[in-house]
Amino acid sequence: MLGDNIRKYRKAKKLTAKELGKKVGLAESTISGYENGLREPNIPTLMKLSEILDVSVDSLIGSSEVSDPQVNDLAFDNLEGLTVEDLKKVKGYIETLKRHREELDKFEKE
Repeated sequence: MLGDNIRKYRKAKKLTAKELGKKVGLAESTISGYENGLREPNIPTLMKLSEILDVSVDSLIGSSEVSDPQVNDLAFDNLEGLTVEDLKKVKGYIETLKRHREELDKFEKE
């Protein structure tokens, strides 16, 4: 779905994969890989793609129907203005949280 959406929005902007890649700072083959489902962009790249294609990240990833507005705010609105380094740290925090979720659940119940 993500790849199809990237292609759809790219074509709507009348951009070639090469042109989009240049705007994002990626090779044409990388854009093609995204569109064909062979690769997945990281969060900063998703944000760049959504900005260049003039669509929300939600629309790009195909989850424009969000069940909890607070989750939407946390996931997207609070990322605005962060640097790439900040986003890498956020990703690291999330990965750490996932790894230690069971331990945290036990601690919170005590």
